[in-house]
Amino acid sequence: MASTYSNNLRLELIGTGDQAGTWGDTTNNNLGTLIEKAVSGSVSVTVSAANTALTALDGADDQSRNMMLVLDTSTGANFTVYTPPSPKIYVVRNASSYTATVYNSTVLGNTTAAGTGIAIAAGQSLFVFTDGTNFRTINAANLTGTLAIANGGTGATTASAARTNLGSTAVGDAVFTAANAVAAQQAMDVEVGVDVQAYDAGLADIAGLAVTDGNFIVGNGANWVAESGSTARTSLGLGTLATVSPSGTGSSSNFLRGDNSWATIPENGVGVSQSWSNPSRSSGTWYQNTTGKPIMVAVSLCVQGYAYVGPSTSSYTTVFSMSTAQGCGPLESTTMSFIVPNNYYYQASVRNLLAWAELR
Repeated sequence: MASTYSNNLRLELIGTGDQAGTWGDTTNNNLGTLIEKAVSGSVSVTVSAANTALTALDGADDQSRNMMLVLDTSTGANFTVYTPPSPKIYVVRNASSYTATVYNSTVLGNTTAAGTGIAIAAGQSLFVFTDGTNFRTINAANLTGTLAIANGGTGATTASAARTNLGSTAVGDAVFTAANAVAAQQAMDVEVGVDVQAYDAGLADIAGLAVTDGNFIVGNGANWVAESGSTARTSLGLGTLATVSPSGTGSSSNFLRGDNSWATIPENGVGVSQSWSNPSRSSGTWYQNTTGKPIMVAVSLCVQGYAYVGPSTSSYTTVFSMSTAQGCGPLESTTMSFIVPNNYYYQASVRNLLAWAELR
């Protein structure tokens, strides 16, 4: 039985009973050379064409099996290399002055991209991995030095430079430590309508700056003054408050409109200010609810009945349907009830109409 080769690392798989007396050489080559290269091997590859497939051999040393790839080029331009269409992890260093892109081949040895690739800038090193079709990166730089913004870093080695690179504003000089925590608390407080005492003997004494309701104690932690609401807003740069003078009188049944006038809260609920009545209605006739609010309709019938509700007589929904072969005795009737929105049309089509009532 002839040898076969593994899919990913192309290791020689000896056929049963083959290579008597020499199988040790094949095994040593698999373990001591090919697998070792895949785990810790490094190879330098200088390409002479813009698109180059790394060598990939069955049972023999090649370029693509190595764990670490050091890429360079003699083309004087950006270049692309292709690895076999098999899952693998690589550490790739681009030792050239041009951008190197790594793809999987669609077929072993060709230069057609199977999926997405990874571009590696000049002088950059990356961990990359592939599922046999698409390459991905772990977004690490050279593991030393500065991590570029494009790879998730700040592109700087100091906090100030990092803020500049990331477009952040400068940090002020104030630092809140245990020694000035009290002052920090004062700087953030605004006291309204209370007698304020000094927080700490080392600060300016603000005792006696009592204010009336609606006034403010404002300051920066060391200098405090009592100011009226309007003056305090000016000091804080908040401007003035708009004056609202609604007409009319508000109550539990009114609400303030956007034009500063009071309006009565509408009562649109079913049953609110409504009562039952028995209007004269006929089966199979369309009626319209023009009461300004929803109404409830109850129809007593027997044997067969349908109810329809809709925004027009040509667009409606069947809200009740009943058809039986029973008789029409006193104990054999039923009632259908339904809600009709304002301005909607409604109809009850029944064989034996016993009673019609509306809550309106």
